[in-house]
Amino acid sequence: MSDITRPFSGKRYFERSEALDPCVCCGKAVRRDRPFSQVLVLDGGARFALASEDVDHDDNGNMGCFAIGSDCLRQLRKELPDVYVERKKAE
Repeated sequence: MSDITRPFSGKRYFERSEALDPCVCCGKAVRRDRPFSQVLVLDGGARFALASEDVDHDDNGNMGCFAIGSDCLRQLRKELPDVYVERKKAE
């Protein structure tokens, strides 16, 4: 079983991540034609940012925001309730 709290670590992430805008957890495509969520990935891809921490956006380990699917976000919030999430409008 994969660890939902680690970015890019889903069981089939690398098989699925060829999709345009893959989910940072499972690799499935995230639809951007409706509102979607993004999470901030830190420490070179080792972990997700928490809303309660002061993030240095100039740090080399800050990888930026990545799209996350709604099912994965729901699971991630169970494990990391304080995960930093940005809601984006449809593109």
